[in-house]
Amino acid sequence: MNDEYDPTSIFSSRQADAEAKRRIDLEAESEVSDWEWLMSDKRGRRVVWRLLERAGVLRSSFATDPLIMAFNEGRRDYGNYVFSVVNAVCPEFYRLMQEEAKNGR
Repeated sequence: MNDEYDPTSIFSSRQADAEAKRRIDLEAESEVSDWEWLMSDKRGRRVVWRLLERAGVLRSSFATDPLIMAFNEGRRDYGNYVFSVVNAVCPEFYRLMQEEAKNGR
């Protein structure tokens, strides 16, 4: 079997597209599984909570120095990404994590 890609072959193109889609789907499944694993453990929830706190997701990033504010916004943007993934993948664990942080567990 010849493993070389032929850009002029419709079959090769469709096969390459299908393989790329399978890889993307597998990566997405792995990411969801990883987040569920992390958030299912109390230690993982503590780590994520600390990341969200440090990122400043729930506070203003305002600073009088525009460079500091830009830095704060970059940090906050990544925190918002983490926040959105956790809430999309396992919102029940976010609520549990919030309760644990509130109660100091």
